[in-house]
Amino acid sequence: MQITRAEFKILDELLRRTARTLQKSAAVLPERERAVFSIGYLFCRAADSIADTGVIPRERKIFWIEKFPSLIESGGVEELIKEIQNGAENADEKFLLQKLPQCISIYNKFEPDDKKLISAVVGRVCEGMLFDLKTFNPGVLTALEKTAQLEYYCDTMGGAPGVFWSGLILKSAAVKMSAEEFKNFGKNIGDALQIVNILRDVKEDIANNRCYFPAEDLGFFGVSVKDFRDGSSRAVNPVIKKWILWGLDKISCAPEYFEQISKKNWRLRLSVLMPVIWALDTFELLAQSDILNNKVKINKKNIYLTILKSPVYLFSNRKFNDAVSRKTEQIKDKLVKF
Repeated sequence: MQITRAEFKILDELLRRTARTLQKSAAVLPERERAVFSIGYLFCRAADSIADTGVIPRERKIFWIEKFPSLIESGGVEELIKEIQNGAENADEKFLLQKLPQCISIYNKFEPDDKKLISAVVGRVCEGMLFDLKTFNPGVLTALEKTAQLEYYCDTMGGAPGVFWSGLILKSAAVKMSAEEFKNFGKNIGDALQIVNILRDVKEDIANNRCYFPAEDLGFFGVSVKDFRDGSSRAVNPVIKKWILWGLDKISCAPEYFEQISKKNWRLRLSVLMPVIWALDTFELLAQSDILNNKVKINKKNIYLTILKSPVYLFSNRKFNDAVSRKTEQIKDKLVKF
């Protein structure tokens, strides 16, 4: 795989413009992992731009998302770009769509195994996007019906990228546990990262008539979808609390996952460590915020503080485990008062 300096520059710029924290995780990786990770993310991000665009109707979004994984392999993205790029919600999304042919050109340089990893994650993420597009009706505030549906959605949108990332690590580093167990741990961490996204975006999603919290939960806790729209935080907090705890349970495997990666592969360890700490920091904010009325987002100071403190945990499995356990208990303590 021969990725030129100019191509890496394009990837870095695309990540900076579309992924605030992920770009910092990618930047520490060895070149091969950095390139494959970047392309995998950017393909999924481009598909997300298709799903979110307001310039084409839902039927055309479904058409293009269904077709997107094959476009990566066979080409023909020019028609897609022509149809949707003017509907990109911001300049960064438009820039990504314009650079999509170059991303495909880089992808075509990869080894077959790396292309297979990317193809698999793009297919699964597109599956989740299709579920989203087909489930929620524009103009009608709708909740998912079953708990299993939200878990499935987290699996496709977060768990699958976790499996992708685990497969990438397994090509570079030997782990003590079985590959399947390692991938399952990666899936769990990815699930947790996705529920973080859903929880912190709840205000925006409700405004767009999407309630990812299932009717099963709403009925159990005596909550209605209208409570979300009305900003009735006290009413919906038990639902929010349940899914914060679900996410904490999923991410609890992170120390064991981290421990599997040899200290000599410190770049890979660092790229795991930072997203886990950022996710826990976000869970903590969620556990003490009125998320129906305020956007929850860790700030730049928090991001850079994690980077500065990372050497404390990077070469000590015990210290990382203690940090995760301590933060988890702090979050649970806050949830008692939530």
